[in-house]
Amino acid sequence: MNAMQYPSRKGVLTGSIMAGVVLFMIGEMLLIPALQKPSVYAIFCLPIALMAWTWFGTSYRIDASHLHFASGPFRGKIALADITQVTCGETMWAGYRPALARKGIVVRYKRWNEIYISPQKQETFVTELVTLNPKIVVVKK
Repeated sequence: MNAMQYPSRKGVLTGSIMAGVVLFMIGEMLLIPALQKPSVYAIFCLPIALMAWTWFGTSYRIDASHLHFASGPFRGKIALADITQVTCGETMWAGYRPALARKGIVVRYKRWNEIYISPQKQETFVTELVTLNPKIVVVKK
């Protein structure tokens, strides 16, 4: 089976916050003379690069045995056999969230673990999960 790749949906709220932080940092570097030094540029560019990496590098992949997720430098995988429930259309505000939009999917696995993701094609994503593990309970909100 070929692994299916799903990019993250990008929300207006997340995009606005990230763009605001980036513009603020660039404005600080350009407008405050004391900050116009190469060392300061390097320090300010690191969080800007991290946000860009997160914005463009958040995605999910399903192969025959695992759900893989990547959000910038953060990566992980969950065994499909461990997934017990997926809740569609819910927003999780606290916890592990490799996602860029609201109203995504909360994946519950093992006994108490959960992760929030936001694939662009939620229906296709959930259908593939359930096809590979029919024991997954799907809850729609």
